[in-house]
Amino acid sequence: METNLQATTDGTLHCKIEALQKLAMKIAMEASSFGPTSWPDLEKGINLWEEMRNYEQRLIQQALAIAGGRQNKAAMLLGIPASTLNAKLKQYERSSDEY
Repeated sequence: METNLQATTDGTLHCKIEALQKLAMKIAMEASSFGPTSWPDLEKGINLWEEMRNYEQRLIQQALAIAGGRQNKAAMLLGIPASTLNAKLKQYERSSDEY
């Protein structure tokens, strides 16, 4: 009897995990559609480093959303070591505290 109960609990948990994964993917796909609507006006000039930083932050946010907040998986999606992702997150956190 305990074996059946355990199998049912595991099956229910598995279904819930699958549903949460599908929801996370849906949210990530919707979030990725909110990309920039236009290119910067180069005739007025831009700050290339700031544009690159913003793009990097958006990629990191998207990877974290797809990975369900798991930094190791997000780092793998981005093709960078987890330590690099962690350092970038800390750097962005510090710079946002300055404003």
